[in-house]
Amino acid sequence: MRAAEGARATRFWGQLYVINYAVGIVTGLVMEFQIGTHWSGMSALVGPVFGAPLAMETVAAFFVESTFLGLWIFGWDRVNRWVHLGLIWVVTLTAYASAYFVLVANGWMQRPVGYEMRDGVAHLTDWGAVLGNPTAVLASLHVLFGGLLVAGLFMAGVSAFHLFRRTAEVEFFRRSMRTGLVALIVAVFPTVVFGGMQFAYVQPTKHRGSAEAVAAEA
Repeated sequence: MRAAEGARATRFWGQLYVINYAVGIVTGLVMEFQIGTHWSGMSALVGPVFGAPLAMETVAAFFVESTFLGLWIFGWDRVNRWVHLGLIWVVTLTAYASAYFVLVANGWMQRPVGYEMRDGVAHLTDWGAVLGNPTAVLASLHVLFGGLLVAGLFMAGVSAFHLFRRTAEVEFFRRSMRTGLVALIVAVFPTVVFGGMQFAYVQPTKHRGSAEAVAAEA
C-alpha cells in the first residue's frame, strides 16, 4: 500500500515538475537570444569568459538533464524501479549543476576574476577562480534553498487547493501539504542568510545607486 502511495505521489508531482520544466526551457531560450539581440557589445567584449560557463550549462541542461528526464517520463513500467529512481536523481543533480553554471556567469559580472584583457577582449586565464568565485558560491546556496522554499510553498499551495475543493484523496494531499510546509520552514532561514551574505560582493556602483535613490525619495 505504501509503495502504491509513493508511486501516486511521484506521478502527480512529477507531472507538475515536467510542466514547470517546459516553462523553464521556453524562458531560457528567450534569455539566450536576448544576449545576442540586446547585449551584443558585451558578448564581443567578454564572450570568451562569460560564454564558457553558459556553454557548460547548455551541455548539463539541454543534453544530460533533458535526456534523462525524457527517459524518466517514458520509462514508467519499462525499466527497473531502481533504475527509474536513478534517472530522476541524475535529473536533479544536473539541474543544480545547470543552475550553478548560470550563477557562475552572473557572479563573474558582479566580481570579474580569472581573466586578462588582450586586444580589448577578455580572455579566460584561471578557470578555477571563475568556478570558485564567492559571488557564484553564495548565489548558488541562496538559489538552492530558495528553490526548496518555492517548491515547498508550491506543494503546500496545490495541496491546500485540492483540500479546499474537498478532494477524495484527503490523506494524500494532507501528507503532501505537510511535506511542503516542512521544506518551506527548513529552507526559509538559509535563504535569507545566504542572500544577505551576497551584499559583501555587490558592486560599489549599485550601493551608491541605492543610496541615491533613497535620498531622492526622502
